[in-house]
Amino acid sequence: MSATSRKLNTNGRVVSEILTNYRDTFRAFTELINNSIQEGSTEIKININVNKNSSTLYPVIDSIELLDNGNGVHISEFDNRVLEIGTTVKPGGHGIGRFSALQIGECMTIETVGQDNSKSNYSKVSVEIKHSALKNKTLTDINFPTNEKLLDKPTNTYYKIIISDLHQNRNPDVPKSNRLSEAFYGDNLPNALA
Repeated sequence: MSATSRKLNTNGRVVSEILTNYRDTFRAFTELINNSIQEGSTEIKININVNKNSSTLYPVIDSIELLDNGNGVHISEFDNRVLEIGTTVKPGGHGIGRFSALQIGECMTIETVGQDNSKSNYSKVSVEIKHSALKNKTLTDINFPTNEKLLDKPTNTYYKIIISDLHQNRNPDVPKSNRLSEAFYGDNLPNALA
């Protein structure tokens, strides 16, 4: 018998099924808000885009956007702060909360402007991660295209997550934990957050 070594690997199912296993979509959403607060954001804007042409009991929500005024993530840190699962950059955190967005929708887009203090420059980076892209694939085999740009002048930093193609709009038989909580509709959200 010869000695050798092998590497551990991770299936995308870890993200698409295990890290998106909150009790309901409202709890998954509050995880995103909690991440913003933990990163020192003093302002968080929530935009819920409603399809006004819907004739269902509740209006159809096309997308949910969360934008904070935190430090953002510079391109030099993007891989280990955004794309790494279980990152250790936030004390007391688990480094997985951002993936809770995939419990709500098929697609999560992360867009951020951050500053690299050592180089005194700013960058803007965005990446789209689709729930379906993770199914039955090894994470090291998946490439997520990003849009990246170094900015010419200082600007306000931010971190934005857009959740689109909501699961309940795609499939009427979606599991209960992936259906939008009533907390997202009408005036319910401010009261639920309070």
